[in-house]
Amino acid sequence: MVRAAVNIAVDDVRLSSRWYQTLLGCSSPMRSDSDHRELFDLIQDADGNALVILSRWGHNPLPSLQNKSSDRPGHGSALFFALSDFEESWARAQRLEAEVLASPHPSRGFEVLEFTVVD
Repeated sequence: MVRAAVNIAVDDVRLSSRWYQTLLGCSSPMRSDSDHRELFDLIQDADGNALVILSRWGHNPLPSLQNKSSDRPGHGSALFFALSDFEESWARAQRLEAEVLASPHPSRGFEVLEFTVVD
């Protein structure tokens, strides 16, 4: 089996981690008081599979995650998550007051519902 996890650079790892955990209904295996969570965190599903890796800008050695002003962050990328609790996830997005780009609607060509929010 192949699973993918996305690594994204963020300004505030703790804040971003809480946001993704809330939206996806997932958790981090790291202790909440760990100093490492200022630099890095992992969001995983209930089975322990990595979904999102968060790194503070400049902490990850990958060139695209080093300097947010050198590239256009987010340009050409979108994160898609398949969720078994779609309605609950939509409710969590609303509680987060996430900026909604598209409310729930049928996805073109995939026979699923989708919504789009800005992280």
